[in-house]
Amino acid sequence: MGGWRKDSTGKEVNRTSVELDDKGNIVSRTSTNVMKDSTKTEIFTFTYDRFDDQGTGRRGPGMKKGNLQRSRKELSLIIKNDPVNYMNKPCFRRAFFIFSTKPPFMFQNAIENVGRYTRPIHFISNAYGEKDVRPGAATLFFVNDEGVAVTCKHISAILQQSGELSTRYTAFLAEKSQMVKSGTYNKRIRELKTRYGFDQPDATCQLMYQFVDCVDFTSVDVIDHPVYDLAILKMKGYSRSYYTGHAVFAKDSSGLQPGLFLCRLGFPFPEFSNFSYQDASESITWTSDPVRTVRFPIEGMVTRHLAEADGSIMGIEISTPGLRGQSGGPLFDTNGIVYGMQSRTNHLHLGFDMKNSELVSEGKKLRVTNQPFLHVGACVHVDRIKEFLRQHSINFFEA
Repeated sequence: MGGWRKDSTGKEVNRTSVELDDKGNIVSRTSTNVMKDSTKTEIFTFTYDRFDDQGTGRRGPGMKKGNLQRSRKELSLIIKNDPVNYMNKPCFRRAFFIFSTKPPFMFQNAIENVGRYTRPIHFISNAYGEKDVRPGAATLFFVNDEGVAVTCKHISAILQQSGELSTRYTAFLAEKSQMVKSGTYNKRIRELKTRYGFDQPDATCQLMYQFVDCVDFTSVDVIDHPVYDLAILKMKGYSRSYYTGHAVFAKDSSGLQPGLFLCRLGFPFPEFSNFSYQDASESITWTSDPVRTVRFPIEGMVTRHLAEADGSIMGIEISTPGLRGQSGGPLFDTNGIVYGMQSRTNHLHLGFDMKNSELVSEGKKLRVTNQPFLHVGACVHVDRIKEFLRQHSINFFEA
């Protein structure tokens, strides 16, 4: 973590950096001043007389007057808003004897905490006549210790589609098994595929899912929001839980404004391989191989609010895309407070189109046609999530 200061000519005249411990307390500060004829570097080390219950270092019996009366939260906000200039002010150097703060936009601890209750949903599917199994993934996160999670409605639709496809494919195989092979066998198979909707290329005939490291449930109740891309998953009949903690939602969303940096967590790259295709039964199945899950965070700035026709805010736009597989994952700040849920990615046409334009690459002239887009994330707003949970009497937590 560091900052610098330049004079009116653009020359760097001061550079300051600080080293923090794993609790965010400052350990040392290095300041280099470039003067007309010399350069002076000073190194300060910091020790603390005591620590509070959050691991924050304290010096002396209490706070002093003036700038030191600012709370740790207020100081953090000031530094985040203007880290370069503020680090060179005397009040910053004095305040760090009492306060500690996380480096701007540092999500390391938040990701660790949020990851304890954020889990992947794994999918496998295939098309009739193909032996290739297609893996996919999505995300959910738990809102309490009672096995209740939230995800996107377009994800819960896939869960429900799984049961419908399974019933239809089982009936298809049952009819097929009764057919006697003869000269018209292939024709009758084609007709059967058409009747069950398995005659189109890439038409999915099987779809299975797994909730990974959630609870050992016997059933799941799905409650879809009538309007928003939001669903509640109530896992029932479980005796064992494999997640710890739960989401803590922002009690006050007024700070959810353009310019705020937030992070999303999910499972966008399906690298698991615990599945196979069974030739004898023409079916896909899960295997007992180890399950590989790799979570993936991606940060971004709040750019705009997403509103309904009546002007009510229903979502937040983020400057970076949500990746496939992150749908249903939490959107949170550096303290792990949840401000929303990743829903989809929108594609904004930038207008910098190139139509058969000439350019030179590696000494060769090329003709290029390109239509660039900005891919931005769209998240369900924290207030809409809390409203839906309250509507269905689901316990949740705020801070």
